[in-house]
This record gives sequence, structure tokens and C-alpha cells, in this order.
Amino acid sequence: MSNALEQLLEAKSMLGSHKNRRRLFLRFDSIFSSATIEPQELRKQIAAVHDGLRRRCQFKRIRMSNWKAFAAADLEFPTTEAARPIVLIGGDNGNGKTSILDALIAGLYGAASFVDGGRGSAQGSEVARRAEYRSFIERAFHKPAFDRGDRMSSVVVELSIPNGQIEIERRWYFDDEGQLFEDDEEVVVRLGKDRDIVAVPQDEDPMSFYEGLIASIVAPATMIPFFLFDGERVVELGRKDVREQVRIGIESALGISSLKRLASDLSDYVKDRSRDLVDEDVDAELKRDVIRLEDRQAEHAHARDAVEAEAASLKQRRDAIVHDMGALTNHSFKDRHQTLEAKHNATQQLAALRNEIAGHGVAAPALPPSRSAPHEADGERS
Repeated sequence: MSNALEQLLEAKSMLGSHKNRRRLFLRFDSIFSSATIEPQELRKQIAAVHDGLRRRCQFKRIRMSNWKAFAAADLEFPTTEAARPIVLIGGDNGNGKTSILDALIAGLYGAASFVDGGRGSAQGSEVARRAEYRSFIERAFHKPAFDRGDRMSSVVVELSIPNGQIEIERRWYFDDEGQLFEDDEEVVVRLGKDRDIVAVPQDEDPMSFYEGLIASIVAPATMIPFFLFDGERVVELGRKDVREQVRIGIESALGISSLKRLASDLSDYVKDRSRDLVDEDVDAELKRDVIRLEDRQAEHAHARDAVEAEAASLKQRRDAIVHDMGALTNHSFKDRHQTLEAKHNATQQLAALRNEIAGHGVAAPALPPSRSAPHEADGERS
């Protein structure tokens, strides 16, 4: 079974920077569906991750182009003991020591050195610190090179690592006013003697990917004040309370920060999938309601068909009766109805006249026999 925790951390590294975390959660689905993580196995995997993060690297070389006081510079660092990978840079004031230090930090971490690394204004927001970084890079551009028409500066940092060497190149581009094209900043990471470029995974943001890779190989940006500093910085660190920054830096170095962020994402993942389960239950109940309504609809449709069939039979019977009634007098049903209505009106008028004659004491003449009632005439004759 592959290391599930490493897969989760890798998924977080590749997809965690996207605002829409649906793809990250789908990747979690795939990991959890193919592996079961037992508590004991989880502890082993965490320890393995920590061991992998305890890597030692040494600065080997730095090349600068149009950077501060250097139009072009290529410096090699001395090889140090594996147990004490420390390099000291000495020189008189104004010889470029700070320029080299700034090139190392900016070349490795870029804007993260200000946003996450503790440089710039400590109380500033991320937006303000990014603005500080932009201003810092613009001031670092070698002025004579700008006057010559150059519009690019670069820093290349080479390091030796346990399994070979790594080269990190960062480039900055400027307009004719000397302002930085911040979105055009480039980072390329190369491995081995052949300088093979490390490919960015599909759909991953290159800057975020390389920042995570550099942090895992060298150190997190939060550790900058503790392993890249000058003499003045030592005094500054000694005067300020850096306990919180030390804690954050140590957590980042040990991978605890990555695990915390992964735990937060997994917590959101559980909530998201829990909502999906609730939605599935609701969908199942709705589907059952739909089935019940469809059954009732079928029953009513069957009853409607029966009523319509009976109504059709009654309509046929009614039409036959009307036809027979019209045949008796050679008239239509409409004519027959008008005749009956006229007879009814005449009968009412006759009754009214008889009542009026009776009121004057005159005997009303007898009604003539009705042709429509021969049985009544026969009764009078008898």
C-alpha cells in the first residue's frame, strides 16, 4: 500500500492553493477509497514525513545579474562540514555583503520573504508587505543597467542536497519607468548535473508549487531570520520577542504547519461529505415521494379513463333518445322543445282567463278534448 499520508500531503500541495477545493476533495475521495489508514500506520507515516523534511543542504554558488551593486557576479561558497553547514561572508562596509544576502533571500523566496518570512513591516497586512517587496525589488535593480536599456535582473542560487544538487533561478522584469511587472516574475528549479527542469504538475500554480518545493528542500520562509542574517540582524533579533516566530518556524521546519493545514482541509472535507450524505438522504426521500405520487397519478388516470368510457356510452344513448323523439313528430328535438314550451304558456294563459271569468260569476266554457291525451277524452265520454 502506498503511503496514504504522503499522498494526502501531495494532494494538498498540488491542489490546496485553488479557491475551489472540489478537485482537492475529489482527490481525497480517490485516496481514501484505495487505502485504509490505521492509527499505528498513521504514526509511522508522520515520522517518515518528518525524517524526509530533516534534510540538510549547503549553499554552493550564487550568480547575480543587474542586482544592486553588481552588474554581473558569480560567487562560489566554500564547502563546509556536513555537521556544521555554516558560511560566513566578510568584508568592509560597502563591498556588497548585504547585496549578496538579499540576493540569496529574494532568489529563494521572492515575495514570500516579505509576506511569510518576517522581512519588511512586521505589522503590515499581506497587501502592504507585497507592496514593500515590489518597492524593494525596484530599488535593487542595478541603475547603470537600467540606464543602458536593460529591463531584467536575475539571481541564480545553487545548493548541494543529499541526493545531488539543485539550482533555483528567479527573474524580474521592469517597464521603462523602472516599475516591476509583478505578475511576470519567473521561477525555474533545476535538478542534477544536467539541470533538468522540475516540471510543474498539471493545473498547479507554478509559483505556489515552486515555493512549496523550495521550502521543503531548504527551509520555510518563516525561518529566514534564523539562518540567513547579517550582524545588524543579530542585534535586532536579540532585542525583540521572537518566540512566536520561532514556534512558527520550527513547526514549518518539522512539517507540523503542513499537517495542520492538511488537518483543516480534512475537517472541511468531512463536513462537505457529511452534507453530501444528508443531501443523499433527502434525495432518496424525495425520490420515494415522487414514486408515490406517480402511482397515485396512474390510479387517477385509470379512473379517469373509466369515467370517460362511461360518459361516451351515455352520450351515445342520449343522442339515440333525441333522435327517436324527433322522429315521433317529424321534427327535430329543438322544434319539439319549442312546441312543448308554447303549449305550456297557452295553458297558463287559459287558466288565468278562467279565473277572471269565474270572478264575474260566469261559468267558463269547458275545455275541448286534448288531442295529445286521448285517454282523458275517452273518460269524458263514459
